[in-house]
Amino acid sequence: MTDLQGIKQGFKQGQEEFNKKLVELVKKMTLDTLNKLEELKKEKAVVEEKIRILKMDLDDLEAGKVDRIRERQEKSRTAGQVSQIDWHGLCQDCATVTTEGLQWTYTIPMNLTSGTYTTNSGTIFYL
Repeated sequence: MTDLQGIKQGFKQGQEEFNKKLVELVKKMTLDTLNKLEELKKEKAVVEEKIRILKMDLDDLEAGKVDRIRERQEKSRTAGQVSQIDWHGLCQDCATVTTEGLQWTYTIPMNLTSGTYTTNSGTIFYL
């Protein structure tokens, strides 16, 4: 083998090694990106569930259905942690009545649902 052949062979092997390293680097970046994407999808699902709970709380609060908020908080650990509604302080008189085997809860809500509300971020809501 002459020096020229050795140089050509060395160059070719160097190029192949570089291409292998490049392929491995791209493969690693692809896997990292896919893993991050899956992680963010899971986080998104959790955030969407929290948003759904908060929207239900607002809807139930507007309708005066404090008992539904209380029930949701008791049944769901997530709802209990996420909800900003303290149903203990929402009604002047909350009572459970049993009539002919049917149990239902009635509430006399304080007038907390109607009005103008400004959030910490400055967003204004009219209910």
